[in-house]
Amino acid sequence: MNLKIILISLFLLITMTAFAQKARLERANKYFQEGNYEKSAKQCEKILYKIDDVNTKELLSISYLHLGNFDDAEFWLSRLVHNPEMDADYKLFYAACLCYNKRCEFGKNWLEAYEKEAYGDKRIPLLKFYLDRCEISKSELQNLL
Repeated sequence: MNLKIILISLFLLITMTAFAQKARLERANKYFQEGNYEKSAKQCEKILYKIDDVNTKELLSISYLHLGNFDDAEFWLSRLVHNPEMDADYKLFYAACLCYNKRCEFGKNWLEAYEKEAYGDKRIPLLKFYLDRCEISKSELQNLL
């Protein structure tokens, strides 16, 4: 009898947590659409503290890019670029963050990986230029988005 109560309680707790995280993600998306990237990022952080969710990582990394927080954007993009199901643009964004953070050799590797998937993208020569100089400003990076 006690085991049954514990299992039911555990099931309810898991269900309530899942609904709470879904509501938080909806709020984070709403804030993002409104251009309130700071509030969006805060909601995403709360979600990721509880669960590992790729959609939340995407939203958080892009929010950080818009905020100009390239250290945290680099951290979360590094969690996305290894996933083969992710859009190739995340490799470009990651390479740009690596350039901004003066890790240009790694950035060149990720730009090459991006180029294989998005040959002909007009942003590639520009980011190659920045990576060769190992210098990119916040505005130049954000223009790549």
